[in-house]
Order: sequence, then structure tokens, then C-alpha cells
Amino acid sequence: IGYLSTYGGQILAFNWKDLSRKWIFFDNKLVPEFEVSVAATNDMIVGVGKNRKVLGINAEDGKLIWEAPLKKRADVAPVISDSRVWIAATDARLYAFDLKTGQEVWKYEFKGPLHSAPAIVSGRLVLGTDNEGIVCFAGQP
Repeated sequence: IGYLSTYGGQILAFNWKDLSRKWIFFDNKLVPEFEVSVAATNDMIVGVGKNRKVLGINAEDGKLIWEAPLKKRADVAPVISDSRVWIAATDARLYAFDLKTGQEVWKYEFKGPLHSAPAIVSGRLVLGTDNEGIVCFAGQP
């Protein structure tokens, strides 16, 4: 299954083999526009709206499971690792949300806005920042 977010505020799920549509998520009151790609697991899709909302959507049927607010928007795609979704936002914070509930479980504040997506490799989260350079977090924050 492939997933595509749109400037029109939709997330589409489709079959790669024949390009048939599986489902469409759309709620203009929640998110009028998606500016970045979604992150996906077998069970959950996470999208970040331009209006500072993070949405957890059921991968099977496209139904909204949770939503969480950000203080400012995120200009980069979220990243999922294990039971968390990581979001770098323009409010200079790196957020971790619980993937199943959408509850904020951790955050770290930098000196300036974040404009690059985190990467997770071998249990480490790596992030390029505007002011601190490249940072690396290891272990369980």
C-alpha cells in the first residue's frame, strides 16, 4: 500500500500494483492542507498539517485515531521509530509523540527553528539544526 498527502488536505491510500484506491482521509476542519509527506507503519499513518496539527490515522480504513497540536508548524515529514513519531518543528523543538495515543512523551528545545527531518539509524536519532549543527540522540529519551 502507498500513501500520498496533498495540498488539498487529503491523505490517499492506494494499491501499488494496480493503483486502485483503498481509502481517502479528508477533513477540511482538521487540516486544510498537508505540506509534507506522511510517515507510515502497517497500522498507522501520521500526517502533519500546515495548521500545526498532527494526525494519527488508521492505516487499514483511513479513520482518524488521534490528533495532537504543535505550537508552530512542521516543515518536514514526521519519522516513526518503534512506538514513537518524531517531529521537528519551526518552534525550535523536536517532539516525540506516542504512536498509538498521540500523547506528547518527550521534547527537546534548540536555539532556532528546525528545517530538516530527523533520521533514525541504529537506535540513534540524528538531526541537522540551523544553529547547533548536526546533533545525535542515543538511548531512550
